[in-house]
Amino acid sequence: MFADCLEVVFDKDQYEIVAVATDGVEALRLALEHKPQLVILDVNMPGMYGLDVAREIQRELPFTRLVFLTCRTDESCIREAMRLGAKGYILKSEPLSEIQVALRKVMASGVYISPGFLGTLLSQWLQDQAQEVEAVSLSLRERQVLKLIAEGHSTKQIAAMLAITAKTADSHRTRLMAKLGVHEVAALVRYAIRQGIVAA
Repeated sequence: MFADCLEVVFDKDQYEIVAVATDGVEALRLALEHKPQLVILDVNMPGMYGLDVAREIQRELPFTRLVFLTCRTDESCIREAMRLGAKGYILKSEPLSEIQVALRKVMASGVYISPGFLGTLLSQWLQDQAQEVEAVSLSLRERQVLKLIAEGHSTKQIAAMLAITAKTADSHRTRLMAKLGVHEVAALVRYAIRQGIVAA
């Protein structure tokens, strides 16, 4: 019944409904068969969990836009849906006009999350950022060594430039890798670029 009501949302001049599924297994099968531009899923569906359907669709059809239209309001579902590549997470309680706005935004290569979730997600994001900064807090010397590594200098060159022994320079490199949880110089370089320590 909800699917029938949902058809009212679609402007027939803009959208063509190629298939309607009654459970998760059927949704995945029809998506792989028709390869649509847009798939609308619920999180809770009979037969196969909606997030599992999304994971398979994303793997097989990476250019298909995924939207969740659901009653699930827990943050973990939203975060997992977005991690899987969903471009929209819409509450079923939204007015039809807002659902139309959301779908238009997604089809225009945007992202839509029901407004009620934005504050929660922003708070969680800020918390995650604070934890990441704390987890990889580097000393001034470590940042200097990281910068020189990212610029392509060898351990001997770094030692000479910082007036330290090669053994000390190598120890800094080892500690940096341990702190950042990486195992190769290329990963150190990528981190330095992300943090703005060196230019890309």
